[in-house]
Amino acid sequence: MTLYIVDINGATILQAQSAFTFVCVTSPTAGAIASGPISAWVGGYGNKGAIKLTLFLAFFSCLFSLPMSWFDSFYAVVINLWIYLFIGGICVPLLTGIFLAHVEIDYRT
Repeated sequence: MTLYIVDINGATILQAQSAFTFVCVTSPTAGAIASGPISAWVGGYGNKGAIKLTLFLAFFSCLFSLPMSWFDSFYAVVINLWIYLFIGGICVPLLTGIFLAHVEIDYRT
């Protein structure tokens, strides 16, 4: 991703590495933190609304990733990547909670 930002968007190596590091550290972490209140708002991991919300967020994340290669602006790519990884950071804990909520009690460790 950093080579794409440098070659296509015309950023310096330092800008690309700094932005990519910032995005990779903050966005999934913020998404994981945000997934707790979001799952509570939906009604918990055992609720069917959590599955629908996760499916919607995963679909939205895929749609959000499509135009990333068309952007010529360094800032547009970085913001788009941040939102893409933020939504992924929300989906992973939601999916983990949904999977664990539907495992039978005898099989839980």
